Amino acid sequence: MKQAAAGFVGGFSYHDRMAGLPLHDEQGTRERPFDLTIAFDPLKIDAALRKLGVAPWRLPRPVLAVFLGVRDAQRAYVLTEDGERGLGERLSLGDAAAQRGIPIVLPKAPFAAEARVSYAGVVAASASRRRALAEAIGGDAGLAGSLVWSEAALGWTARWRLAWRGRDYRWRITGVSFDDAFRDALDHAAAILSGHGG
Repeated sequence: MKQAAAGFVGGFSYHDRMAGLPLHDEQGTRERPFDLTIAFDPLKIDAALRKLGVAPWRLPRPVLAVFLGVRDAQRAYVLTEDGERGLGERLSLGDAAAQRGIPIVLPKAPFAAEARVSYAGVVAASASRRRALAEAIGGDAGLAGSLVWSEAALGWTARWRLAWRGRDYRWRITGVSFDDAFRDALDHAAAILSGHGG
């Protein structure tokens, strides 16, 4: 199937990420960043999945409420939708979720304060507390994690927990960028929520 992947494509397009900005310095069109968007033929993809013995993960998909405690070189905080800290992490997490087709929601700062969602308590919370917190902010499942900067590992160490359909899953990754930590988290979450792995 990998060799025949082009046959699954229905169409593609390029988007100039600097559209509307004039050329500057020595920057020509060959140096401008573009996004490639590929549209796959759903019927062909579904047929390929059936050949592999796998069912497609249909919409609507569960909304994943993400509760993340972050400790960088200076401080610890909880990542929120509207907090002062964590803009880069919010954007990266949102990108990773969009690329995987997983709707996510983060707590708002006032809710996190009122519900006493703390850096230390995020991962330690019981499955029932994570479920209650997730439901309170519109999630179907709660992904709880910690993201800690490690000088020794020259990267971030992430620990994750996700309770789904009576099981509590745990995993970790270390020595990575926070982009890689989020991609790893959402790859695992997608496998668990879709019933295609754990």
